[in-house]
Amino acid sequence: MSNEGDFDFITEGVDVGIRVTDSPPLGLVARELFSVDFVVCASTSYLDTHGRRVHPGPKHRPHTRRAPK
Repeated sequence: MSNEGDFDFITEGVDVGIRVTDSPPLGLVARELFSVDFVVCASTSYLDTHGRRVHPGPKHRPHTRRAPK
């Protein structure tokens, strides 16, 4: 099962789960398994169209990939 956003392990009856978060939900036992590094990637065509940025600005239009439901 894959989910992005709010998910209640207790209500859903999940015994074991993995969540990437800085703040585990109250009422659950949490252990750090590993650290996660996030990267920002862009194709050459995206950069040709939108330019290279040092940080997101008002014209930044991110495209995100979500887990399938």
